[in-house]
Amino acid sequence: MAQDPRFSYNLSVTSALPAVPTTDSDLREAFETHRTETNLASLRAGVIVASVIQAPYIWLEWEILLPYFWVMQLFRATWLVPALLALAASNSPWIRRHVNAVIFAIFFACGTFVCFGGSLDETQPSPYMMTILIMIIGVASVTLWKLPIALLFNGSLYAVYLAFTLSAQGGIGNVATFATTQVFVLGLGGTIIVFQQLRYRLEYSATKARIELEQAKDSLEEAYDQLQEVDRLKSEFFANVSHELRTPLTLILSPVDELLEKLRPSAERDALKVVRRNATRLLRMIDVLRSRRWHCVLCHPARQIAGVELRDPKAKPTRLQPSQVQ
Repeated sequence: MAQDPRFSYNLSVTSALPAVPTTDSDLREAFETHRTETNLASLRAGVIVASVIQAPYIWLEWEILLPYFWVMQLFRATWLVPALLALAASNSPWIRRHVNAVIFAIFFACGTFVCFGGSLDETQPSPYMMTILIMIIGVASVTLWKLPIALLFNGSLYAVYLAFTLSAQGGIGNVATFATTQVFVLGLGGTIIVFQQLRYRLEYSATKARIELEQAKDSLEEAYDQLQEVDRLKSEFFANVSHELRTPLTLILSPVDELLEKLRPSAERDALKVVRRNATRLLRMIDVLRSRRWHCVLCHPARQIAGVELRDPKAKPTRLQPSQVQ
């Protein structure tokens, strides 16, 4: 016997909340994209700040380092011009691919320039030496570098600083002061690296949580779409069923009513009353069935989570009570 297409439905639904795992490759790719954008923003901000503060230093060099003034300007141009070019081309694919190396090269050259100026400046405390500390803190605070490149940058810059300090015109001077300064610089550098790596891990964890949240939302939306389709098919199914039941019941009740009008009280008339009563009761149940608003998955109360309508798995299904169909 052929199946009536009106009652042929596929109500199968995949897992109500399908789990979409976050793969390591997806996570690494997303975090690298985030890290690139962060370091590009750091490059732009760093170059702008470094360019702006050159004006007072040019005036300072004219006042206290006049014999070396043009040497300093030539040295400044060797890092400032590439830095401005990198700023202008910061949206180019090449800069995006090599942003870590560009930041390293520009600010290492800038740090070398500052250390060179500090070796010529006999002012105590030297503004150049304070600048190198501020630059190290600034670069570490805004960049997302892995531990090897962070150690390489800070270690290389400290080596340049130490070399210029030892070769300065005044020499080491007071050994105790020199040792105290080195302890301070090394301690500050170590603290900065620890802070940078903690921030790196926090950013990584935040990226992972964001991806998992987006995937969970996508999964919930997919499950909701499937449940809506089931709800539509279920409503269509009950509409067809109720229609097919109402038609024969109506055809039954009509002749039964005619017979009840013609027959006198008798056993046959009592039997027809039973038929009419049960047929009428069944018809009312069908009307209740049609009038009820059916929801997905056993009529659970709906809730809104992350913009997706879900069902409370702890709520009890709503059932038709006998009093509702009498």
